[in-house]
Amino acid sequence: MWWIDKWNLNSECQKLYFGITNAISTPLKFIALSYVGLNLYLIFTLKEFSVSKIYFPKPTRQWTPRYIRDRIALYFWQKRHTEAPWLVSSVVHFLEGWLKPTDDIVEFGSGRSTLWFSQRVRSVLSVEHNKEWYESVQSRISARNISNVKLIYNSQTEEQYVSLVQEVYPDTADMILVDANYRDHCVLWALEHLRPGGILVLDNAARFLPSPYGGSDSIGHDGKYPSELWQKFAEAIENKRKFMWSNGVFHTMVVFV
Repeated sequence: MWWIDKWNLNSECQKLYFGITNAISTPLKFIALSYVGLNLYLIFTLKEFSVSKIYFPKPTRQWTPRYIRDRIALYFWQKRHTEAPWLVSSVVHFLEGWLKPTDDIVEFGSGRSTLWFSQRVRSVLSVEHNKEWYESVQSRISARNISNVKLIYNSQTEEQYVSLVQEVYPDTADMILVDANYRDHCVLWALEHLRPGGILVLDNAARFLPSPYGGSDSIGHDGKYPSELWQKFAEAIENKRKFMWSNGVFHTMVVFV
């Protein structure tokens, strides 16, 4: 291809291109190659701009044909399920069957999940640290006249982050989702505030815990954790039932308490 020769891309990029053409069916080749071409252009010609980090996250060795296929599959799944939470699809399907109308849930990190949960449970306490995003989600809640969601803005420091939540929500919950700041503090708080039979859902779990799937954001299997709190959490759930689902790009863990 002319753009491979023009940009003098290395052999890994050439393998990526030719691997893609053999890994997917013909109808998807145009879409896949356009997407890959954009990524390659950004990473090799716009290195100074942060947008390259958004569309082509490092390390680039992770961008194998299978990884590209998984990203394309993820893109189309999200386009088909515009109201679903930003979680691995297997977890979304699991929650569809697991949640009950009498459940109370807490989520660290608001968004599409907030609205989705509100249709399936009794109450939702949602904690958001980004002011602009908090206002955006709050406007959507108001527009839909949702009455069973309490959205709070939390700009506290690491040490005080869960303390504020404790003041607002001293009760226990049936499910706690952690997908926001200070996740190590949040997951430990969650273990103490889940009802018997409840579940903890941790998104992007491979960034903090060893994952059997690997991935560009996985910490690996060397036993080193990002913080002492993560090691404490790993030890606390060692004998609990748990699953980690992956879509090839992201990883979500569910822990049964």
